This record gives sequence, structure tokens and C-alpha cells, in this order.
Amino acid sequence: MVDGSLCSCEVVSHSPHGPIQDHEQLLRVIVSPHHINQKTGKPTPAAFSMDDLLRRGLSLLRRQHLGDEELARQASKLVEGKDGKAVVGVMAGTANAARSLLDETDNRAFCVFDDAQPDQPMHATIIRSAAQSEPDLKRLRGLLMLQFGDVLSLSDAMAAG
Repeated sequence: MVDGSLCSCEVVSHSPHGPIQDHEQLLRVIVSPHHINQKTGKPTPAAFSMDDLLRRGLSLLRRQHLGDEELARQASKLVEGKDGKAVVGVMAGTANAARSLLDETDNRAFCVFDDAQPDQPMHATIIRSAAQSEPDLKRLRGLLMLQFGDVLSLSDAMAAG
């Protein structure tokens, strides 16, 4: 049973862009070495951290409201002044991909909402919709990572628009 009332935060907008639509592409910036397995080059679970899912939500960027230069600027801000860290690229998925995942009680697992910040009017957040069990949240994190797919370089993400 899908319960939309779990995500009432989605109808409130904190930016001039309005609430996030299902078709919107969302980008998760991936940083090395923290988010990447150095041997395989694939993202680790840290790319969609349990701590983020449990406490503050996953930070994302709304691609439709983000030009190429701004995408590069926002990504580089994440590693600015942090020795040994570098932006690898982004993982991209639609709001609907996150919203369609169901927890073990057949309710929506994640809410996706506009969460504009002072220097990021295109900021979005994915939060869990309820107090899912830790094993279920780990399962859901894996499914969410699959929905977002492979890491794209910033230039590939820019070319894809």
C-alpha cells in the first residue's frame, strides 16, 4: 500500500524552482577516495551513506536548474581545501526512481524534496519516509544506488544535459 501522506514535505518548496517533479534528474556528487573503491573504480555504499539516510538526508542537485559551469562549481566546492579528495563525477537518477522504492511494509521508502540552500537554490534532499529497520534501510540504499546507476564524469553529465 503506497501512502503519499508520508511525504508531505514534498509539496513545500524552498526555492523559486518549485517542488521536485517526478521526471526531474537528480545528481549525487561522488568524491574520491571516500565514495569510490580504489581497486574497482565503482562507488562504495558510502556514496549513499547510512548516516545521511538516517540523520540528515542525501544531498543532491537538481540538474534542470543547474548549468554546466554551476555544476562544476558546486562539485568543486565539496572538495575545496580537503587534501587528497577529488570529484570523480556524479550518479544520476530521477526523483521518481527514488520515490518508487517501497520499504518492507509496502510504503514509500523515500521522500524527495526541494531543499534550497543559500548558495544552492538547486539543492534537493532524499530522506527516509519512516523509521525503517536498519536491515531494510541497507537494502533500500542498495536499490537506490542501482536506480542512480554508474558514476558519470562531470563532462559526461554535462553532455547528457
